[in-house]
Order: sequence, then structure tokens, then C-alpha cells
Amino acid sequence: MFCPASPLRRLIAASEPAASGPAGAAAIGTGARCLDEARDALSLITIRSIQTGRTLPEAPLADLTADQLVEFWADESMLD
Repeated sequence: MFCPASPLRRLIAASEPAASGPAGAAAIGTGARCLDEARDALSLITIRSIQTGRTLPEAPLADLTADQLVEFWADESMLD
């Protein structure tokens, strides 16, 4: 069982089919491909967090600002 606030739970929830929508319209962000991408994202974010000790703000990835993403992913060793 997952903690409701866990990053994996949030990523999986974001990849589940929309509850409603126009008939015949394809839901955006659904299916196995999206779930695979969510797992890949979680893996990369987890590895980066372990390597740097940084964490992303608790918000949906799509809501993060460019500055927040740069702060998380920037690698100071590339500036030397």
C-alpha cells in the first residue's frame, strides 16, 4: 500500500484516465506510456535527490517554475 502523499502515488494518480470527458475523446496523460514516463521521472528524481540531498517542492511537476527546476537539476560541478 502506498502513502497517499508519496511521490509515486501522485505520479500514478496523474497518469490515471480522466473520470469524465467528451465521448470518443482521448484522455490526455493516460495509459501505459504515461505510467512508464511517471516511473522514469520518479527514478530520475529519486537518484538526483540521493546524489545531491535536494528535494523538489511538494507540488505537481507541471506546476513547478523554471527556477525551481533549475535549482533542483543544476550541477555546480559543470560550472567549474
